[in-house]
Amino acid sequence: MLLLLISIVVLNAIAFLIPKKLTRLEIYVTSLFAVYFAVQVDVYLNLRHDMYGYFSTGANYRSLLVIWGLYPAFSIIFLNLYPYQSRVSRKIAYLLWMTLLSTALEWLFSRGFGFFYHGSWKLIYSFFTYPFLLVALLLHLHLIRKFLIRRQ
Repeated sequence: MLLLLISIVVLNAIAFLIPKKLTRLEIYVTSLFAVYFAVQVDVYLNLRHDMYGYFSTGANYRSLLVIWGLYPAFSIIFLNLYPYQSRVSRKIAYLLWMTLLSTALEWLFSRGFGFFYHGSWKLIYSFFTYPFLLVALLLHLHLIRKFLIRRQ
């Protein structure tokens, strides 16, 4: 539990300290989307099929620390550091790097820290799933920006 709290503090400190390319509204809305998306996936894959989970089988309050403490911070970091104005090859490289980092963190959280476990889910599934999740964050931000432009 202590390592989880340290992870939350470190990741949120990074999210707070990095230069911001997103407005406060974009940070707020994309953070809520990250949490909502995580909860939807977790309900199906974790609670219904027990493919993975936090701490122990079933629902528990400690999992909210992971969902609210790590997911918004990671999405803020990912979206703020994304190379929006770069070539496609640099964008793909960044997606690959964040996929590798996410997979490595998942491995660390499941092996070293013990607050995440794999049931029938394999780490390799995550490696191939993370790019889609990261692109979903980017598409959501793009949609929010479109709405904001239309509103003005």
